[in-house]
Order: sequence, then structure tokens, then C-alpha cells
Amino acid sequence: MDQLSWLFIAAAVIGIAPAIYGVIMWSTGRMSPRDRHHFPTAARAGRYYVCGGLAVVALSSAALLSRRDHVWWSLVVLAVAMTLSALAFLRYRPRPPAAG
Repeated sequence: MDQLSWLFIAAAVIGIAPAIYGVIMWSTGRMSPRDRHHFPTAARAGRYYVCGGLAVVALSSAALLSRRDHVWWSLVVLAVAMTLSALAFLRYRPRPPAAG
């Protein structure tokens, strides 16, 4: 494996961290003050972090698959990554705090 492949693997491992953080937040219902400020519920914040983290993992996996000449699998995983990122950033994104 070359250095670029290791970079994709490292990016996937780094993407696991927010996904785990989101699962913990989603299951326990506890939020940091910063997250409490921007998200209405812990479940919504947890889903945001889970979808965002898994999107990074899927995007790194798609890039690694395309380097290994698995083009069709790469396109499928890329579609999953795009769906997860759209879900995170369009549905569960942090909202600006309400004035007042």
C-alpha cells in the first residue's frame, strides 16, 4: 500500500470519532453546552454527528476503492456518502440560536 492509501485509511478512522460521539450523545441524551446552544435536542445533535462521521468514512472508503479499481463499488459507496452528508447538513444541521 502506498502513502495515499494510508491517508484514506487515516481519514476513515478519524471519521469514526464523530460518529461514536454522536451515538453516545444520541443514546444518553447528554449534550455539551455548545451543542445545547445550537441543537434543539440531543437526538438531533447525535444524528448530525453520526451522519457526518459516517459520511467521512464512506467518502474515504470510496476513494480507496477507486484506487483499487473497484469502480462500481466506489460509486455505490460514494452515493451513500453523498446521501449521508446531505442528510446531516440539510436536515440535522445546527441552527443559529434564537434571538431573545
